[in-house]
Amino acid sequence: MKASRKSLVLSVIFLSVVFQLDSCKRNSPTQPQLTRPSWSKDIDYLDSQFKADEYEFSSLTSPQVFDNSLTSIKSSVDSLQDYEIYIKLRQLFASLSVAHIAVAPPISWRLHFLPI
Repeated sequence: MKASRKSLVLSVIFLSVVFQLDSCKRNSPTQPQLTRPSWSKDIDYLDSQFKADEYEFSSLTSPQVFDNSLTSIKSSVDSLQDYEIYIKLRQLFASLSVAHIAVAPPISWRLHFLPI
């Protein structure tokens, strides 16, 4: 009798974990794929906000080099996959060697964490 009760409890725990994980997958936020014009608009916005908000921007990098890099990324948007654009943006901002500057991936690209 005790063994059957133990197996019942373990079965209930197992099923509750499975249902919890399944519900997390269904309720996870999704984002539509970025279109090429939206990438261009996002890159323009990133450019304007970064230059306006970053203290002593010109001491981090040459404005011409930064503009050329962004222009290069923007011109290749049509031929690159989304993750390649993201990686190029990450590389550009990593080259500035400032720890508080980062480009985050879209929410849909992030790993799903267990709700424990």
